Amino acid sequence: MSERDFTDITDEVDALLATPDSADKIAEHRAEMKEADRRYAMGLAAVRHAFDLTQTELAERLGVSQANIAKIEKRSDLLVSTLHSYLGALGGDVRIVVSFQGREIEVTLDALEHADA
Repeated sequence: MSERDFTDITDEVDALLATPDSADKIAEHRAEMKEADRRYAMGLAAVRHAFDLTQTELAERLGVSQANIAKIEKRSDLLVSTLHSYLGALGGDVRIVVSFQGREIEVTLDALEHADA
């Protein structure tokens, strides 16, 4: 099968969803994912609140609209450059540290300094 071939698994998925045990597990997983998304969104907002800033005030710092800040705070998946800009506007020094077999390496984010400008 090539990368362009499509396998229709609709019937298999429907059968899985029709199984009470599987359907319950899928519903539980969906609820957990929704809760994780809510906690993540609250996490960014909580950081902003800790600095006693409104979405509008942070938006002014970033040169974007308040609606853009609301979208960032609701998203479950962000570009690193977006997160870097958001937290940087709060005065944060954003770093990524990756552990490889017990060895930690800091990934530089210097290239992101002007990525969102």
